[in-house]
Amino acid sequence: MAMNAIIGTLFVPNFWELMQTVQEKYLSRMFGGKSGKSGATQGGEV
Repeated sequence: MAMNAIIGTLFVPNFWELMQTVQEKYLSRMFGGKSGKSGATQGGEV
């Protein structure tokens, strides 16, 4: 039981932090490219 507490305390928060940074990088690439293109088309109206 002590081993479970140590593993839960050390690795679970680090895992969630890692997943959050990966998700932020992936989503910023995915939505950053799309918003840049749509912004250019909206701004390019004559």
